[in-house]
Amino acid sequence: MKPKTKLNFSVVPGPPDWHKKWEQCGYSQQSPINIDKSEAEHTDFPTLKIIFDNPGGLVTGTLKNNGHNPTLEIDEDKGTGTLEGGAVDGTYTLEQFHVHFGCENNRGSEHTESGKRYSGQLHLVFKDAAGETSVVALWLKASSKGNKILGRFAKLLPKIIEVGNETAVDESHKIRLMELIPNKNYQHGDNGNGNGNGNGNGNGNGNGNGNGNGNGNGNGNGYGNGNGNGNGNGNGNGNGNGNGNGNGNGNGNGNGNRNDNGNGNGNGNGNGLHKYPKDDKVLILSDYYHYKGSLTTPPCCETVMWYVLKPKVPISNYQLKQFRKLMGDHPREPPKMCDNYRPLQPLNDRKVWSVKNKKD
Repeated sequence: MKPKTKLNFSVVPGPPDWHKKWEQCGYSQQSPINIDKSEAEHTDFPTLKIIFDNPGGLVTGTLKNNGHNPTLEIDEDKGTGTLEGGAVDGTYTLEQFHVHFGCENNRGSEHTESGKRYSGQLHLVFKDAAGETSVVALWLKASSKGNKILGRFAKLLPKIIEVGNETAVDESHKIRLMELIPNKNYQHGDNGNGNGNGNGNGNGNGNGNGNGNGNGNGNGNGYGNGNGNGNGNGNGNGNGNGNGNGNGNGNGNGNGNRNDNGNGNGNGNGNGLHKYPKDDKVLILSDYYHYKGSLTTPPCCETVMWYVLKPKVPISNYQLKQFRKLMGDHPREPPKMCDNYRPLQPLNDRKVWSVKNKKD
């Protein structure tokens, strides 16, 4: 997460020496951290939710290249969101979001999960009236097909290639955050390695519409794309259940070649999201890690409540390539922005909570 003040990374010390210039960068509750799934303590908090002003979480504002991140500064007068519940004390307003990403797919996220670093991490930054900060962090996982909101965001990046560039983001760009943020009722289908290769010998009767909404279980470990739901002629509406571990969540409309025996070999790249009412403004966050930490860039203030969502958001190779074209404020040639993540910091005596929200 970045501070509001602009930093010129070509003239400041590198991360290991930040504490020499900004004392707090050497304190004991710094971010990011490695989140060890086996060590996180399970607990329940009141329901954590984001309440948006606009349907679908539509936001507008100014997209900027500040040298360290592509950042969308929200025009709060035209609608933003507030974070409430969970461990949040009071109401926090969404001010901006920005993205950390790697020069290669095997790195980019600031936080790691049991030692695994993902291709990127998006930080939604909320502040309260006193200036305290809460961050909702989304892991971005390289995938064959990315999230459509990230796709719309990536299409704007050619306008901010150089440091200091900025461009307006209005309603026509359709940046709807409810289609980006994984939540209780809206999960991304590409959350695992499931390729939808479930050989379902189910009782497909060949007379359905086969819209990919069945439980065709792909042989991945997460939410498979298309998950054995053959989307060809006469699909038996999810009756061919593939024999894997991935649950076919959402609209996995793959190119399924279903035969008379109901063998759905669907390799669908559907975005795998449940539909939501277009006028919906409330987003419930149901599965996340929580801990107390800091800003991840100077001055490294230890005033941040972190909410790191467990479900991953898919980002395509094409989308990642658009991010990697951005120039940064770094002392290297060429001064690419990628690899703009801070090294991991010690957990020390802090606790990391693993949270599933209680129902209202």
